[in-house]
Amino acid sequence: ITELTASQGSGKTQFCLTLACNALRSLFLSKKSSQVLYVESEGKNDATLQRFKVIANQRSHGDKDFFDFALRNFMVHTAS
Repeated sequence: ITELTASQGSGKTQFCLTLACNALRSLFLSKKSSQVLYVESEGKNDATLQRFKVIANQRSHGDKDFFDFALRNFMVHTAS
């Protein structure tokens, strides 16, 4: 578990979602069944999921199987 702090608009969410997507790509390529859990501290689950979909789509380079795998295995949870 890692907590990332920096000023607003510095790219923290972009960095973490890209990292999550890269982790899922590694799992997909190695044919391992696992998930990535993203803990959202501000309760913006829907917005986070939408941003992840954009990143996953860009990183999939048209590979629908990876895109579907990434969406199935990316979990968002709000910290309370």
